[in-house]
Amino acid sequence: MTREDNYIDPYWGKDYDGEPLEVLTMGFQTVLSGYKTQRSGVEFNDLYNRDREMFDFVVGLLFRWRVKP
Repeated sequence: MTREDNYIDPYWGKDYDGEPLEVLTMGFQTVLSGYKTQRSGVEFNDLYNRDREMFDFVVGLLFRWRVKP
Protein backbone atom coordinates (compact mmCIF):
# COMPACT_ATOMS: atom_id res chain seq x y z
CA MET A 1 0.00 0.00 0.00
CA THR A 2 1.29 3.45 -0.81
CA ARG A 3 0.50 6.85 0.57
CA GLU A 4 -1.18 9.21 -1.89
CA ASP A 5 0.92 12.29 -2.51
CA ASN A 6 2.91 13.90 -5.30
CA TYR A 7 5.75 11.38 -5.17
CA ILE A 8 7.64 10.94 -8.41
CA ASP A 9 6.87 7.20 -8.21
CA PRO A 10 4.15 5.48 -6.13
CA TYR A 11 6.73 3.20 -4.47
CA TRP A 12 8.30 6.23 -2.82
CA GLY A 13 5.11 6.61 -0.78
CA LYS A 14 5.10 3.00 0.41
CA ASP A 15 3.34 2.97 3.76
CA TYR A 16 4.75 1.08 6.74
CA ASP A 17 2.16 1.42 9.53
CA GLY A 18 1.48 5.06 8.74
CA GLU A 19 5.07 6.07 7.96
CA PRO A 20 6.27 6.67 4.36
CA LEU A 21 9.80 5.35 4.94
CA GLU A 22 10.93 4.84 1.34
CA VAL A 23 11.11 8.53 0.42
CA LEU A 24 14.67 9.28 1.53
CA THR A 25 15.91 5.78 0.75
CA MET A 26 14.77 6.01 -2.85
CA GLY A 27 15.94 9.63 -3.14
CA PHE A 28 19.47 8.69 -2.07
CA GLN A 29 19.48 5.59 -4.23
CA THR A 30 18.42 7.58 -7.29
CA VAL A 31 20.95 10.38 -6.77
CA LEU A 32 23.87 8.10 -5.88
CA SER A 33 23.27 5.39 -8.46
CA GLY A 34 22.31 7.65 -11.35
CA TYR A 35 20.17 5.03 -13.07
CA LYS A 36 16.83 3.31 -12.71
CA THR A 37 16.43 1.34 -9.53
CA GLN A 38 14.84 -2.10 -9.35
CA ARG A 39 11.77 -0.93 -7.46
CA SER A 40 11.37 2.45 -9.06
CA GLY A 41 11.66 3.48 -12.69
CA VAL A 42 13.09 6.85 -11.66
CA GLU A 43 16.45 7.91 -13.05
CA PHE A 44 18.74 10.70 -11.86
CA ASN A 45 17.55 13.01 -14.65
CA ASP A 46 13.90 12.26 -13.85
CA LEU A 47 14.37 13.30 -10.25
CA TYR A 48 16.37 16.39 -11.22
CA ASN A 49 13.83 17.56 -13.79
CA ARG A 50 10.51 16.39 -12.30
CA ASP A 51 11.06 16.78 -8.54
CA ARG A 52 13.77 19.37 -8.11
CA GLU A 53 12.79 20.03 -4.49
CA MET A 54 13.46 16.40 -3.55
CA PHE A 55 16.69 16.37 -5.56
CA ASP A 56 17.93 19.52 -3.81
CA PHE A 57 16.97 18.10 -0.42
CA VAL A 58 18.88 14.84 -0.96
CA VAL A 59 21.97 16.58 -2.34
CA GLY A 60 21.83 19.12 0.49
CA LEU A 61 21.80 16.33 3.07
CA LEU A 62 24.72 14.60 1.39
CA PHE A 63 26.92 17.70 1.31
CA ARG A 64 25.92 19.47 4.51
CA TRP A 65 25.62 16.63 7.01
CA ARG A 66 28.31 16.67 9.67
CA VAL A 67 29.14 14.48 12.64
CA LYS A 68 29.40 16.50 15.83
CA PRO A 69 32.85 16.11 17.41
